[in-house]
Amino acid sequence: MADYRNYSEDRSHKRCSACHKMLPVADFRVRGHGEKGHYINSVCRPCEYAGVQQYRTRTKRGFVAEVYRRLKSLCLKGGLPFDLSKEWIMSELERQGWMCALTGLPMRWGGGGKGRGFSWDSVSVDRINHDGGYTRINIRFVLNAVNLFRNDGDDERMYMIAAALLDK
Repeated sequence: MADYRNYSEDRSHKRCSACHKMLPVADFRVRGHGEKGHYINSVCRPCEYAGVQQYRTRTKRGFVAEVYRRLKSLCLKGGLPFDLSKEWIMSELERQGWMCALTGLPMRWGGGGKGRGFSWDSVSVDRINHDGGYTRINIRFVLNAVNLFRNDGDDERMYMIAAALLDK
C-alpha cells in the first residue's frame, strides 16, 4: 500500500525530502520501471540535480564518472573509437598520482562548478593522435593549460614553442 503522507490532499503536489517544499508532482522524476512497478522519486528534480553536481565536483569517483560520461558522449556523436571504463580512468589517474603526464605538476580534479569553467590546472584528457578516438593507447591526463597549449599539434611543436619562449 502506498504512503501518501507527503502528498497534497488531491495528490497533485508532493513534499521534497531534501528542500521540504511542496511542489507539483511533475517536478519529481518517475523511477523504477522494473518488476516492482514505478514510483515518484522523493527528491525534486532541482535538488536531485544539485546532488549530482555536488557528487561530480566533490568526489574523485564522481569526477571520473563525469569524465567517462563526457568522453563517451563525444565519441558517440563523432563516431570515434572509445574503449575506456570508469575503473580504468580512475586507476590511470591514481597511477599518475593525479599529476600531469607531461609536466609532473599536480592536477585539480574538482571544484570549478557550473559556469566557472576549467582552470589552468584542471585535469584534461589529451588525445596523443588528435584524429584518433578516446582509447587507452591514445589518451593521457595532462593539465588543462598543457592541452590548450598543445592544441591539435604534436608534442614536438609544443616543445619547440616552449623552447622559443624560454630563449626570450
